[in-house]
Amino acid sequence: MASRKHHNRKNEMKILKNLVNAGFTVSGKGGSFKIMKDNGPIFTYHSAGAQAYHPLRRFLKEHYNYIIDQ
Repeated sequence: MASRKHHNRKNEMKILKNLVNAGFTVSGKGGSFKIMKDNGPIFTYHSAGAQAYHPLRRFLKEHYNYIIDQ
């Protein structure tokens, strides 16, 4: 059985901190966060590595025209 890769939570927290600095509201704790700006659409982010990062990136670009810097 192949072992699971560990995803880097440090990068995840950096992304969420950058979103807050850009004016987004990030609420939640543990592995689930709700991300929104003003009264716009809400995205529920479940921290699970790359499979969670890419839908977040697409959502932010589509709804808020925001590109995540890496």
